[in-house]
Amino acid sequence: MEEKEIYTITEFAEMFRITRQTLIHYDKIGLFKPAKINDNGYRLYEHSQKPKMIEIMQLKDAGMSLSDIMEVMKKNNADSILALFDTQIAKLDDQILELQMKKLITHHRKMYYQSLFGKYELNKIFVSEEQERTAFFAPFDLSLEEDAMIDAAYRKCVELTLQHTNIQFEGCGVLFRKGACHSADPYRDSGVFFIIKNISADHSNLITLSGGMKVKKYFYGNPGQFELLCDVMQYIDDHHYEVTGNIVLHNIVENYYIAGKNDLSMLEVPVRKLP
Repeated sequence: MEEKEIYTITEFAEMFRITRQTLIHYDKIGLFKPAKINDNGYRLYEHSQKPKMIEIMQLKDAGMSLSDIMEVMKKNNADSILALFDTQIAKLDDQILELQMKKLITHHRKMYYQSLFGKYELNKIFVSEEQERTAFFAPFDLSLEEDAMIDAAYRKCVELTLQHTNIQFEGCGVLFRKGACHSADPYRDSGVFFIIKNISADHSNLITLSGGMKVKKYFYGNPGQFELLCDVMQYIDDHHYEVTGNIVLHNIVENYYIAGKNDLSMLEVPVRKLP
């Protein structure tokens, strides 16, 4: 079938799956004008205008604003046009990072809701076996205030995680060195961890969370509330266990949105049975 040379505004809009109002708007802002306007005031478009409209549609699909597309269409300065593309690529990178963050948070929330259906009792101390796990670790910057220190380490772990597209996020929390709760400087050599799976490359920020026997407790609390560990430590002494490694505080769900509400957490202390 022979191509038409002249199209009405309705025909041209339908060809690109846009509305007549979109073409009218493009005309008014000077982005894409009709080839001519007939005696009755109707906008008409020519076959030769199709490539330009295709270019506009592609740039719009790439997320460019209409004002930036207008600058590209002018084609008066190669450097400025390339700069616009660089800016758009940077914006897309930021959007990708934001989506990856949302995916990570969504996975974390899924784990929380899975835990709601698990068989555990709040504040009940129990003993169970745990598998060895791999995690990214970001140590605390002791020059910062407590909240900023924890937030900075958390963001570092997010950054490390997002550098690897195929790994599986399994949960996060705070690792305190053995004896930290009795120390005047509990945050020294401690930090935030992100448990991950499916990573094969060696990485300087990777640590191993030990497996074996653990004394555990689910509770509401935040990192640094070491008084919440007192009953666990007493349980360990009373039942003739010995702490063998670092204390792990798993963050099950963060309650940023509930004023005065602490995080749902799970404490994990590695132990061995004394003879």
